[in-house]
Amino acid sequence: MYYAQNRGLKSGLRNFIKSTTAQIAGLLPFHSLLKLSGRNSILPFYHAVSDEDLPHIQHLYQLRSSALFEKDLDFLLKNYRPIDLFELIEINKDKKSSSAKGYMHLSFDDGLSSCQDIIAPILQKKGIPATFFLNSAFIDNKALMFRYKVSLCIESLSQIDSKLKENILEKSKDFFEKNDPALANYNESDKLDELADLLQLDFDEYLREKKPYMNTAQIQNLLNLGFSIGSHSVDHPLYSKISLEQQLAQTIQSQEFLEQKFGINYRVFAFPFTDYGVNKDFLSHIFEKERFDLSFGTAGLKKDCIQQNLQRFAMESQNNDSAKKMLSSEYLYYLFKMPFGKNNIVR
Repeated sequence: MYYAQNRGLKSGLRNFIKSTTAQIAGLLPFHSLLKLSGRNSILPFYHAVSDEDLPHIQHLYQLRSSALFEKDLDFLLKNYRPIDLFELIEINKDKKSSSAKGYMHLSFDDGLSSCQDIIAPILQKKGIPATFFLNSAFIDNKALMFRYKVSLCIESLSQIDSKLKENILEKSKDFFEKNDPALANYNESDKLDELADLLQLDFDEYLREKKPYMNTAQIQNLLNLGFSIGSHSVDHPLYSKISLEQQLAQTIQSQEFLEQKFGINYRVFAFPFTDYGVNKDFLSHIFEKERFDLSFGTAGLKKDCIQQNLQRFAMESQNNDSAKKMLSSEYLYYLFKMPFGKNNIVR
């Protein structure tokens, strides 16, 4: 969601087409887009919901407020039947499940504290099941994801004198591959620690005081309420940038941690950032040898050539667009690509 994928001219053309379809989509009845697309089911996902600024997020993506989140849910409930993870697994097992159309399964990534504090109570009130995907290294606020470190560094830089800021950036530019902390990657997490030292920013103190992630008791409470959990890797790398061995280790270790910690007997995994660039070898291994039930990418309405790898739709936008606007745009974009066979992921 918040990891830039620069694919040059192709990316620019795609963004132009998407912005154009977004303008047109709002003029069309949503139910007509559903009918024409033949895609009555969707897997929406979020990260956090908050009515306050969260420094570890605010420089990455636009937060949904609790009021806007509730409006999203009301729109989704009007158009889709909410199902739990176990029904989704069963639907996926049945290759003739076309009769099961018209559903949604909601999920949330990163295991952030608002899942317990804000999101779960709203879901309970509206009777919506959901799955929370967790990074095993971050549970109980033991560590901070590298992109959240980036946001905190940017926030700290914004609070200091311009001359001092310039001096710190000059000192730190050699830390990073692209000479810019805002573009730091997974392998540069320790370099972000060095930048934080220059800024007198203490990530451990932030974890202790702000507690951005859920703790063990809060996750157990979600399970007690009937929600489900899944793995989201150990510490949130971009999978296309790590080896197959690392991909498998990240996935299996995080899953085994959840099984040992919480006693769950199902296996679902959501790719951190995106599954773009991940090949069949990884997916074949986790489904055939590790017996995962499902995995989840972030390609919207696209269908994957691997039946058990389902694509989710991100419900966060930089403009805080309504659910109707975002989904209408996605459906119209899907219809635009249909004649060209561009809605299927081939690995």
